[in-house]
Amino acid sequence: MSEAKQYTTKNGRTYHNETEVPYMLPTDSKEIPRLFRQHEALKGILDGRFKAPLQDKLEAGITVLDSGCGPGAWLLDMANTYKNSQFHGIDINTDHFLKEGIPANAHFVLGDLAENIPYPENTFDFIYQRLLILGLTTKQWESNLQELYRVLKPGGYIELSEIDCTIMHTYGHFFKKLQEATDICQRARGTRPHIAVELFERANKAGFINVKDNIISKPFCHGGEIGELTRFHIISAHKSFGPHLADIVPEWKEDDVYQEHIKNCEIEAANNKVYARWNVVTAQKPIDKAK
Repeated sequence: MSEAKQYTTKNGRTYHNETEVPYMLPTDSKEIPRLFRQHEALKGILDGRFKAPLQDKLEAGITVLDSGCGPGAWLLDMANTYKNSQFHGIDINTDHFLKEGIPANAHFVLGDLAENIPYPENTFDFIYQRLLILGLTTKQWESNLQELYRVLKPGGYIELSEIDCTIMHTYGHFFKKLQEATDICQRARGTRPHIAVELFERANKAGFINVKDNIISKPFCHGGEIGELTRFHIISAHKSFGPHLADIVPEWKEDDVYQEHIKNCEIEAANNKVYARWNVVTAQKPIDKAK
């Protein structure tokens, strides 16, 4: 496949051209440290690196795919932790791939996770994929799950983690306005704002079995350390894709106005003692059936 290389610049940040790739977050070097810090936050929020019951197999040695790996924060953490296993990361953009400090059991590959994962069928024991809510269209979600099914070994596990944005409309006036603008922007690109609550049904429809929906709820902007982790995860993402929202809310073209609105969202969430929610779906490919 050819690598996505059509970019646009907004407010000094570099993004994919939305006509080619719907992904809303930046693709510049400034985004890489945020993604690594986000990974550390998510380990606290989601109570570990993964939910699939594969601890013993990972220690013994299996083959793992990080689908939509970005710079490889999860992949590198796992590769350094489970040295007997092999970890492969695919992404449509190789600019974020690290060029040094990569363990021998970690591998990065250019690949379109929605259309053609560049591996034979029945390759992986475990496939991990998260936070593609801003990156895949409705059609791409369907083909993505088909591709994950194809390259997963019979009996292997997938794990899909997405944040539930449906609840954010209830946080208060400021956050409701922010989330409504985000939803409009996503739908204009063909992506699904509420994909988290659809994962369970979609995994079942794709042919996976033993599908489990782990719903994780944590304090947002309050409650000590965990509230700070959720604050960073959610607020830093909104700051990163904020320039797109100015197309929906004209006054946000002034960055200081948008930043003030974000600050009001944080205060509102803290005062209202709200919770953020994630759906983490695990499932298996049937042992006696190939698709």
